[in-house]
Amino acid sequence: TTVIDTTGAPVQAATVSTVLIRTGETLPITSLLDPVAGMYPILDDGSIPHLHASGDSIRVTAVDGAASVASVYHFDVPGGCHISKVSGPDTLVVR
Repeated sequence: TTVIDTTGAPVQAATVSTVLIRTGETLPITSLLDPVAGMYPILDDGSIPHLHASGDSIRVTAVDGAASVASVYHFDVPGGCHISKVSGPDTLVVR
Protein backbone atom coordinates (compact mmCIF):
# COMPACT_ATOMS: atom_id res chain seq x y z
CA THR A 1 0.00 0.00 0.00
CA THR A 2 1.20 3.50 -0.79
CA VAL A 3 1.09 6.11 1.99
CA ILE A 4 1.11 9.76 0.93
CA ASP A 5 0.55 13.11 2.60
CA THR A 6 -2.06 15.68 1.60
CA THR A 7 0.29 17.15 -1.03
CA GLY A 8 0.63 13.75 -2.71
CA ALA A 9 4.23 13.24 -1.53
CA PRO A 10 5.24 9.73 -0.38
CA VAL A 11 5.46 9.39 3.41
CA GLN A 12 8.83 7.81 4.10
CA ALA A 13 8.70 7.23 7.85
CA ALA A 14 5.14 6.16 8.64
CA THR A 15 4.39 3.58 11.28
CA VAL A 16 1.99 1.10 9.68
CA SER A 17 0.11 -1.55 11.63
CA THR A 18 -2.22 -4.33 10.48
CA VAL A 19 -4.87 -5.71 12.84
CA LEU A 20 -7.07 -8.73 12.16
CA ILE A 21 -10.51 -7.35 13.01
CA ARG A 22 -11.99 -10.72 13.99
CA THR A 23 -9.45 -11.28 16.80
CA GLY A 24 -7.88 -7.87 17.47
CA GLU A 25 -4.48 -9.47 16.82
CA THR A 26 -1.72 -7.38 15.24
CA LEU A 27 -0.31 -9.27 12.25
CA PRO A 28 3.44 -8.94 11.70
CA ILE A 29 5.01 -8.56 8.27
CA THR A 30 7.43 -11.46 7.84
CA SER A 31 8.80 -10.91 4.34
CA LEU A 32 11.80 -8.77 3.54
CA LEU A 33 11.22 -6.22 0.81
CA ASP A 34 13.46 -3.59 -0.72
CA PRO A 35 12.24 -0.25 0.64
CA VAL A 36 10.49 2.05 -1.81
CA ALA A 37 9.56 5.56 -0.69
CA GLY A 38 5.97 5.61 0.53
CA MET A 39 5.31 1.88 -0.09
CA TYR A 40 4.45 -0.30 2.90
CA PRO A 41 3.58 -4.00 3.02
CA ILE A 42 0.36 -4.49 4.99
CA LEU A 43 0.06 -8.28 4.84
CA ASP A 44 2.09 -11.19 3.53
CA ASP A 45 1.87 -14.97 3.25
CA GLY A 46 3.25 -15.29 6.81
CA SER A 47 -0.27 -14.35 7.97
CA ILE A 48 -1.97 -17.27 6.19
CA PRO A 49 -2.36 -19.30 9.42
CA HIS A 50 -4.28 -16.38 10.97
CA LEU A 51 -6.74 -15.85 8.12
CA HIS A 52 -9.84 -17.80 7.18
CA ALA A 53 -9.48 -19.24 3.67
CA SER A 54 -12.82 -17.67 2.77
CA GLY A 55 -11.54 -14.26 3.86
CA ASP A 56 -11.00 -11.89 6.75
CA SER A 57 -11.06 -8.17 7.28
CA ILE A 58 -8.06 -6.24 8.52
CA ARG A 59 -7.70 -2.66 9.70
CA VAL A 60 -4.57 -0.87 8.53
CA THR A 61 -3.43 2.26 10.33
CA ALA A 62 -0.64 4.54 9.12
CA VAL A 63 0.76 7.22 11.45
CA ASP A 64 3.21 9.96 10.50
CA GLY A 65 3.78 12.32 13.43
CA ALA A 66 0.40 13.85 14.30
CA ALA A 67 -1.14 12.77 10.98
CA SER A 68 -2.84 9.40 10.58
CA VAL A 69 -5.24 7.37 8.48
CA ALA A 70 -7.02 4.03 8.92
CA SER A 71 -8.80 1.84 6.42
CA VAL A 72 -10.38 -1.61 6.28
CA TYR A 73 -9.24 -4.23 3.77
CA HIS A 74 -10.54 -7.69 2.99
CA PHE A 75 -8.16 -10.53 2.10
CA ASP A 76 -8.77 -14.18 1.34
CA VAL A 77 -6.54 -17.22 0.90
CA PRO A 78 -7.83 -19.01 -2.20
CA GLY A 79 -6.57 -22.58 -2.22
CA GLY A 80 -4.75 -21.94 1.08
CA CYS A 81 -1.61 -20.94 -0.82
CA HIS A 82 -1.22 -17.17 -1.07
CA ILE A 83 -3.12 -14.20 0.27
CA SER A 84 -5.18 -12.15 -2.16
CA LYS A 85 -6.60 -8.68 -1.64
CA VAL A 86 -10.35 -8.66 -2.27
CA SER A 87 -10.99 -5.02 -1.39
CA GLY A 88 -9.33 -1.97 0.10
CA PRO A 89 -7.57 1.13 -1.17
CA ASP A 90 -4.23 1.08 -2.94
CA THR A 91 -3.30 4.47 -1.43
CA LEU A 92 -3.73 5.89 2.05
CA VAL A 93 -3.56 9.67 2.67
CA VAL A 94 -2.39 10.74 6.14
CA ARG A 95 -4.11 13.89 7.41
